[in-house]
Amino acid sequence: MSEDKRILALENRVSMLEKEVAFLKTKALENERVKNGRVAFEEKEKGVIAEQKDTNIAVSLEPIMINKPTVQVNCEHAPAIPSKSKKTEVDWEKLLGQVWLPRIFIFVLILGILWGFKAAVDSGFITEPIRVVLGMITAGVLIYLGEKQIKKNHEALGQVLLGGSVVIFILSTFAAHMLYGLIVPSIAFILNVLWVILGIYLSHRHNLNNNRFR
Repeated sequence: MSEDKRILALENRVSMLEKEVAFLKTKALENERVKNGRVAFEEKEKGVIAEQKDTNIAVSLEPIMINKPTVQVNCEHAPAIPSKSKKTEVDWEKLLGQVWLPRIFIFVLILGILWGFKAAVDSGFITEPIRVVLGMITAGVLIYLGEKQIKKNHEALGQVLLGGSVVIFILSTFAAHMLYGLIVPSIAFILNVLWVILGIYLSHRHNLNNNRFR
């Protein structure tokens, strides 16, 4: 009988242990489910917080983007950048009308004066002193006409007339000394120095050296 009781007690004990093991398994499963649920909830809560942060950032940035000042560049007043590829165009009308024609004019004028002067001399109407005086008067008239043309803004023609007057002064002095012997070398030298000084003065006055025949 003692063995039967002992076996029965062992069986009861084994059944109790099985029940306890089943209970522990159930508890373990419940704890695992609760833990998984908490993790899922925390992840879900983190996702909601992240979405709220993104929304707040977008809302806070929106007024900055709306109120951002726009800078407009006024291209009308912007300095134009000259292109190096473009070549400067030659104004042929200005070059011919204001540069070469006045030079040709003064050259033809001097030739005409010399031809008329020679014709008058050959005819015996003009004596040697009168020839020199007429040369000086012609040079003075050219100075007057040159100054007048410059005042009328005909600078190119006026400058050519002034230059021609200095040339006629020097030629008249040369003729008076070398051709006719009317003046001595010292006076001829002084007169030529005066004509050169006159040319320099006129050049400086009208700025011929810097703006000559533009």
